[in-house]
Amino acid sequence: MPSSFKATETRERRCGQCRLPGHSRNSLHCPVNLRQHLQATSSPIASTPLPVPDLDIINRSDQMEVLVPGLHIANEIEDEDDLEIKDTRPIWLGRPEAIYSQYLAGKEAWLALHPTVRSSNYRTAAGLKCWGIRWCKEQAKFLPSQRLDIKAGKLLDGRPHWTTEEIEAWLDFEALKDAEADRLAEEELAKTGGFRGQRGVKSIWAGIDSEKATERVLYRFAP
Repeated sequence: MPSSFKATETRERRCGQCRLPGHSRNSLHCPVNLRQHLQATSSPIASTPLPVPDLDIINRSDQMEVLVPGLHIANEIEDEDDLEIKDTRPIWLGRPEAIYSQYLAGKEAWLALHPTVRSSNYRTAAGLKCWGIRWCKEQAKFLPSQRLDIKAGKLLDGRPHWTTEEIEAWLDFEALKDAEADRLAEEELAKTGGFRGQRGVKSIWAGIDSEKATERVLYRFAP
């Protein structure tokens, strides 16, 4: 006689062909029947046989995890995410850190040629514009919100805390870039007698957006 527990326990219904629960052996939910049905039709996908579950694996409780849909796919994706593809592009020349690095190289070379000039008097002695501390603080908001570790090639957490000299070097760079843009505009004006094909401010902004898009492709950490 069965115990009271076995007498009241609901027996799980399984398919007689694939041994999976939830359908009968005549149901199209059975992968065996579904495969046979697709092969018998003229559907384009009928030529691609569907995998039939391994009945030995299904009947082993310690192997049931293989029935979880997408398990192996998820594992493969995780493995791909672990691979890091090194970005070998140069760092964007407009980064304050790259600008300041070039600024320091020029400063050291100039001071080497003028040993009597103190480092603190470099800008004045070299004829560079004195931007002023207050102006530098106001312009700091236009610099990136994160500092870049050039050697490691990654952005650092926390506020950047740009120094006055770094901001001055960045302002020098921006001034030279604006002067070069004005020079090219004047050359075009003199060559054509006017900005032919231009459409005012919209055309200017379109050119700026195009230039930024190109920089994002060519350089790392471009805006």
